[in-house]
This record gives sequence, structure tokens and C-alpha cells, in this order.
Amino acid sequence: MEQNEDDALEVLCLNEEEQMEVESQEIDMRAINDMLQNGPQSRMEFQSRECLFAAYQEYAKHKGFSVSTRNVQKEKYLMISCDRGRKPNVIKHLSNNMKRQLEARDMAGIRVCKNIRLLEVLAGGPSSLGASVKDCRNFIDQRRRLRLAEGDAAAIYNLFKRLQQQDRNFFHLMDLDDDNRLRNVMWIHPRSRAAYEEFHDVVSFDTTYLVNQYNMPFGTVVGVNHHNQSILLGCALFTNEHAESFKWFFTNWLDAMEGVQPTTILTDQCESIRIALREVMPDSINRFCLWHIVSKTNSDSDFNSMLYHSLSMDEFESRCDEFLTEHSLHNNKWLKDLYGER
Repeated sequence: MEQNEDDALEVLCLNEEEQMEVESQEIDMRAINDMLQNGPQSRMEFQSRECLFAAYQEYAKHKGFSVSTRNVQKEKYLMISCDRGRKPNVIKHLSNNMKRQLEARDMAGIRVCKNIRLLEVLAGGPSSLGASVKDCRNFIDQRRRLRLAEGDAAAIYNLFKRLQQQDRNFFHLMDLDDDNRLRNVMWIHPRSRAAYEEFHDVVSFDTTYLVNQYNMPFGTVVGVNHHNQSILLGCALFTNEHAESFKWFFTNWLDAMEGVQPTTILTDQCESIRIALREVMPDSINRFCLWHIVSKTNSDSDFNSMLYHSLSMDEFESRCDEFLTEHSLHNNKWLKDLYGER
């Protein structure tokens, strides 16, 4: 009899623990759903740090970016930072005189911390500087991108000159800023120009590559020949990814290709590229590269199947609606914008 009572008590305890676990999971799901619908709000409550981070992960995934945690000194705080990719640094508070001083001392080999400290001393203290330390560091970093090491620009020019002497159809341009420093550079091999005459129906433009030493985006135009092989149709190095840089490249690339616009050009979802294409190549159809789209979805099999295995527009529309309904994503802004651009 006592054994039966013990067994009943153990079962009761297990049922209570299971019920508490179920209630906790229900609270966690409500918190995640609330985050997805309304976004991060003040005074939101979560059962645990894990639930908090899981909610932010789901929200970030549906918005098209990712998040990560960072260490903080106090254990009761959890710092979550956006990991959306590189963004342009904006310098708002540095005067022209301050910029000249920072760059001159940087060229003289003075370390960044001492360089900024000298600027603070000359201004009468950090509070009188009118700019933050981060502003100063960002400016120095940008100027270093523009300023190649001694002899590098000349070496590039001499290489291009030698290649043009070997073949007059070799095309190259070097874009300089107001101080005659190298800003952007592009080149096109004669074989690329000849191939483009036959294969200009679909090309892709990509800037996901980086040069390690100068951190300059490396852009490529790639096409496909009649053997289904990739062919390189032009290259460029940029100091930034602004619309003006892309306009400069596309304008000169089009000139080198005798003004023949590609029928379709594939790019990522960079707005600066789209602005440049609308102005320089209005007759070309701009479509988003599937690789870039899929890379933002954590390789969801249903999403990939919808993109790659739909054989007609009606099938795609049907599978898309099923996917959005199954994953409760009808109100997802990134997907709605993407669908609107289809």
C-alpha cells in the first residue's frame, strides 16, 4: 500500500514538472510571437536569457539580418548587437582643418591614439573638440583606404600601361580625387570585350569580395558563354560602395563595351547599385541574385524549394502563399519587399 502511494506521489510530481515546462514553453512562444508582430518594445518580459535571445534571433531572421551577444561587465545585463554587415561610416563633426591635421600626422607615422590626443590638446580638451574619438578613427580609416602605399598607384599604372602596349584593346581607367589620390580603378581585358559582343544577354555584378590590405571592395562583371562557362567581363576596385562610384564604373564599362547594354544584369539588393543602374543602364532589366537572397534565409529547405523547383508562375505563387502561411510570415517586411520587387 505504501509503495502504491509513493508511486502515485512520484507520478503527481512528474505531472506538475511537465505542466510547468509546458507553461514555460507557452510563455516563451507568446514572447517570440509578440516580438515578431510588434518588434522590440520597452518593458517586455521573458522567462530567461535564452528565451530573450531566441526571440531576438527569430525577429532578426525574419527581418533579414542576424544578431549576436556581446560580453558586458555586469552579469545582470545581456548585450545583443546587430550583425547586418558592413555599413558606411559617416563623419559629421570634423572640420577641414581637423581632417588635415589628422591625415598629416597619420602619414608621418604617428599612432592613432596619439594623433587624436594631440588634436584634443590643441582644441583645449576632449569636450572642446566637437567630434568623438570614433569620428576621428573612422576618418583616418577612410583616408588610409584612399591613400595607397608609396609606389602602389604608380605600379598599377605601369602594369596597365605595359598591358596596353601589348594589346591596344586593353581598357583601363583610374579615378582620382581632388588631391590626385587614387579613388577607383577599373580594367577590362581584350578577350572580355570580344566575348561580350557575343554574350551580353545576361551578366552579373558582384562586390562581395574584399582586398585584405586596403579593405577595398572588388567588383566583377561576369557572363556565361555558349559552353555554360563563366567569363570575366570587367573588374574594379572601389574605395566605397556609394552610388557615385557605381555610376562611374557602369558609365565607363558601357563605353568600353561600345554602348551595348546587357539585356539583364543580376546584382544583390544594394540600393546604391540599383540607383546607378537606373541612371546608366535604363534599358537593362535588373534582377536580384538568388545566391544573395538564399544566403539571408538560413538555408530554409522550403524556401529554397519554392525558389528553385517552381516550374511556372502559378506554381511559384501557390508555393509562396503556402510557405508564408505555414511559417506565419505574411507580415514579414523583408519578404513583402522582396515579393514586391519580383
